[in-house]
Amino acid sequence: MILMILLGLFVLIFLIVIVSVHGETIVVPKWKPTLIIDETNTTSSQSWEDMPAEDILPGRLKRVYPGEYLGHSLKEIKEKLKSAKGSEKKVLQKAKKILEQQERLSEKSKGGGK
Repeated sequence: MILMILLGLFVLIFLIVIVSVHGETIVVPKWKPTLIIDETNTTSSQSWEDMPAEDILPGRLKRVYPGEYLGHSLKEIKEKLKSAKGSEKKVLQKAKKILEQQERLSEKSKGGGK
């Protein structure tokens, strides 16, 4: 990785020297650095979808989240939702929505939403 960065800097410096010597203008397209995260080398083996709701929800959303499902993960709720009917289905849909949209709902409850 460091070798690639050094090579890139060398090429950039080389182009600058050539342009300054010949007096020509070279248009270089905008370059956006891209950060690649290797998810195989994480310290936690759990994704947020596997974590219980009580561990990932902020306090404001815990108050409106269905209490009987605080110990369940999003994956568990999605599985239960497949076979749920009636009022249980509505409660599970609410739990799923809060977990999936917690960032937006948290901003909305702070007064930052529309």
